[in-house]
Amino acid sequence: MPLQVGHFTLDNAENNATFMAELELLLTTHDIPFDAKDQRIMCLPHIINICSGKIISKFTNKELVDDSEDLDDSAHILQQVIDWLLGAPNNQDLAKYRLTSMEWSIFQDFEMILGVSFCACLTCQCSTLDTL
Repeated sequence: MPLQVGHFTLDNAENNATFMAELELLLTTHDIPFDAKDQRIMCLPHIINICSGKIISKFTNKELVDDSEDLDDSAHILQQVIDWLLGAPNNQDLAKYRLTSMEWSIFQDFEMILGVSFCACLTCQCSTLDTL
């Protein structure tokens, strides 16, 4: 039976991509089949953490709001910023994209869902058990 190499679970750091490419070169020179892209499993909690963090940071950008605003209600803050932008004279053609109360409610639901996934990701990162 020929030697086989399994899959590796790694985070998204660029040095891991370099590692996998080098491993592929090393193994293929010894006639051991290996595909660096196919045999690399991205760490799901890490991916969720990155995505959630980037999305949440856009909802809570302090530079877009008055310092007196409460950042816990980021959907409300986002609504204020967008309303202000749509009210600008040079943005009148964009006013048709103003969201309804129902659409803002959906945004708040997304905020809650992302918050839950972010907490789940933190829990996975802090766990001593393997996640995959």
